[in-house]
Amino acid sequence: MSSGEQLALSLREIAGAADPGSRSWRARYSLEGPYPSSLTLGSVVSVRLTQKQTTASHRVPLGALDERGQTPQVWLVSDGTVNPLAVEVIDLGEEYAQIRADINAGTPIVALGTHLLTPGMAVQELAR
Repeated sequence: MSSGEQLALSLREIAGAADPGSRSWRARYSLEGPYPSSLTLGSVVSVRLTQKQTTASHRVPLGALDERGQTPQVWLVSDGTVNPLAVEVIDLGEEYAQIRADINAGTPIVALGTHLLTPGMAVQELAR
């Protein structure tokens, strides 16, 4: 296969949690549609994924990330209750995560104890 050739992939499986050492997510992809005959079962390929940015990115405390669902999520506070919102983790630091999500800057989120929350649960903000 020539360098730079573009093929369509679909996400087949993603790990349930980030690797604690590398803070990366193991993922498996499948080739879609017809592909070159030079690609046979067992072929090794190098993949570079590209994605158009459609939503804003935000920095949140690591404690705000909840990995109990199919994808990472944060919990939004609205009218005294919480609801989860799936997010895309862009980068993990020592104290903060950079996420991509369709939320407004300044929207209150739960920063600690997300493992105890259920959708619609009543909460009270302690500080802003």
